[in-house]
Amino acid sequence: MARKHEQERNEAIKKLIIDAALDICLKEGYKEITVRGIGERIGYSTGVIYYHFKDKQDIMDCVDRLLDEETYNTVFTLIDPTLPLSENLSVLYDYTCELAYNNVEAYKRVFTASRIEGNEYTRKMWLNMFEKCLSAAKDRGEVRCQNIGSLAKCLLGYIIGYNLLYFEIGRTTLEESMKEKDIAISAIVNGILSAE
Repeated sequence: MARKHEQERNEAIKKLIIDAALDICLKEGYKEITVRGIGERIGYSTGVIYYHFKDKQDIMDCVDRLLDEETYNTVFTLIDPTLPLSENLSVLYDYTCELAYNNVEAYKRVFTASRIEGNEYTRKMWLNMFEKCLSAAKDRGEVRCQNIGSLAKCLLGYIIGYNLLYFEIGRTTLEESMKEKDIAISAIVNGILSAE
């Protein structure tokens, strides 16, 4: 019984640490997270934090996974591989545009190139989702391209790049982006159909 209580207490402290890191990230930015700052926020010494996590990167990896899973789960509930590819791309486009416009910091934490490139977990999770949609579309004859993996990378890169470019530097509004959506989706789908 005592062991179970200790395990529950350790899990509760780990959750406090991760929640504090996430809160600092949301309010002050990713670069402002420090082990000392987390400790001050939750009222524990850095020694307690290091007991539960190897280092700051270990904490950040947990925060990243949490953000990724929440976003992925949200998007994956919206995407249905049995629907036409254009409909799935439209849903994904809407979701990512709204996230980028309403919360650029959250969008960058989930999608920035350094995280996608450096985080194997993130890359596999998002590419897997794209590949499922594209494979189903290929089975229906919507896609002729044989290299679904490369095609998934191209689509992910386009959607991430578009939102970062236009929302972060303020060159478009959400309304303007939504008006451009049909053109973008049409160009993507037509390009996919012609790609071998």
